[in-house]
Amino acid sequence: MDFGIERQLLVRGAAEIFDRYSPRISEGLYFPSDSFVDVDEVRQGLVATLRNRGVTFVATDAVTLLDDKVVRVETHQGCFEAPFAVLATGANGALARQLNVESAAVRPVRGVTVRLQRRQHGQTGMIRALVDGRPIYVVERSDGSVVVGASSDESNDRYVDALAVSELLRLALLIYPSLDGAEFVEARSGLRPVAQAGLPFFQEISPNCVWTSGYYRHGVLMAPLAYRHVERRLG
Repeated sequence: MDFGIERQLLVRGAAEIFDRYSPRISEGLYFPSDSFVDVDEVRQGLVATLRNRGVTFVATDAVTLLDDKVVRVETHQGCFEAPFAVLATGANGALARQLNVESAAVRPVRGVTVRLQRRQHGQTGMIRALVDGRPIYVVERSDGSVVVGASSDESNDRYVDALAVSELLRLALLIYPSLDGAEFVEARSGLRPVAQAGLPFFQEISPNCVWTSGYYRHGVLMAPLAYRHVERRLG
């Protein structure tokens, strides 16, 4: 099954792209149309766009459904009402449970990523590999920044552990020996939302409220699809 995606099987000696990687990598699949985004820039751009359209951001303390026609959001800045609401709770199922949603079974899976900075800029690209039985990806950007990810373990504690960082760096250096001179910038930790069936969902809680989560590793990619689904729901 090819899903209509163009791909090429490349082998070392026949493609210059392998010059960037460790000699232990002898072949791989190349996707010419593959792309990636800077998550920080996407989030900043989204927030800026929404603010320009008059959206107000507040930290919520509680969300209460008053009836089938009104959604009431209680915050430390006051109460807000709307005719329709979308709960995008990520890995936090507590809010859905507060609303007595029977299937509020979203478990968090912790992931750690590492960010490096090359002294020389220019290279861009992304590689996904299986090294010593461990999946890893390395994203290089034109400004010299490099993202290495990601660890994965069942945990609801958002913290960065030394073992995850050391393992990510070890695997990255096995792929890119030239990263040994890159500056260590930071390590981040996040919680991915995983639903019972392992699939994202869009569940109607009431006629005026829906809950969406379960995107696991694909939240940034699938967010536009969720938005379109909300548009269709609102008519």
